[in-house]
Amino acid sequence: MMGIERLSDAGVARVSELIRKSAQSIFCYYVGSKNCTEESVDGDLSVYGHWMSLILVVGEAIRITFKAHFMEEDARRFVAQVTGVPFDDVKGAQAIDYIKEYCNLVAGILKKGLLSQGAACGISLPMVTRGFDEVFFPKADGVRAFSACWKFKSEHGEIVCSTLFEVQEASKLENLNFDEVSTKHEDNGDIEFL
Repeated sequence: MMGIERLSDAGVARVSELIRKSAQSIFCYYVGSKNCTEESVDGDLSVYGHWMSLILVVGEAIRITFKAHFMEEDARRFVAQVTGVPFDDVKGAQAIDYIKEYCNLVAGILKKGLLSQGAACGISLPMVTRGFDEVFFPKADGVRAFSACWKFKSEHGEIVCSTLFEVQEASKLENLNFDEVSTKHEDNGDIEFL
């Protein structure tokens, strides 16, 4: 039996940092706030929010599941802040679509970063499910699968982000230099929200 090819602790930290920085960059821009803070999430909670949006970034070397856990009221405030639509006029479906697009933008940065380092990958469409479905997701084993969780806050609300990344081929990830990857969101003008 062949031994399991493991990603080094430094490699795990680099991948985790790429995901976290990508999510933070998009959050601060996407919720229209310059006062974003990051907090750790204490404990291994089963549920982080009423809703959960998720997206996959998958390649031969790595499989990333990125999840945004949120309360509808916070998402409605984000939409109201960015679009100028009064809070009471923002529908729940619009708020949910907004968080799905957040996940899509984060996945886009991750894909771009991995591709720039020669790690081919693709992304799924984002989806939304009840936050309680978190209990059905696999847990990190610390050998081939690793997880991280953090919370972003702004004056308009908060969102909990979590990720599980599964290493398929550690040798293809070990020498990636994500320091050269830009996780900054490029501002191309106003945010369009349909």
